[in-house]
Amino acid sequence: MKNASKTSNAPSGHDRLREIDRTATIKSGHRKREPQYDDCLAPPKPRRRVREARRWLDELYAATTNGLPRDRWPGQRLFMPSETGEICQTAIAELEQRDPELYIAVRHVIFWSVTKTTVETFKRDAAERGAHLTRIRAEIRRPREFK
Repeated sequence: MKNASKTSNAPSGHDRLREIDRTATIKSGHRKREPQYDDCLAPPKPRRRVREARRWLDELYAATTNGLPRDRWPGQRLFMPSETGEICQTAIAELEQRDPELYIAVRHVIFWSVTKTTVETFKRDAAERGAHLTRIRAEIRRPREFK
């Protein structure tokens, strides 16, 4: 039967949008994340400021770890591991009082970096992280000497 028009058999715009959406989902590979066993223990996911939380943690680690001898300035005091832990706990407690939203983001970053890091990824990322902390240490200004 040849009496139907060509436009009546064409797919509607709604069908085309649905097809585009389906193919975009397949190509991007993004799927809904399945619940994990540790989701009930995780701190609430921050809406923003995760990048700032990572930077804050990097600066804290760079300031409280000793680094390589070649990167130290003369007379720099070295930290013991127990002192580093106390300083980090104090800094995070002060952050909770000063900026609660950033504190939530920092807790989120710490939790997921600890729980999702395997030994293989730790070994792979160790050199890159050390170089990253060295750059941050160089950015942190050297304390001025009092005369």
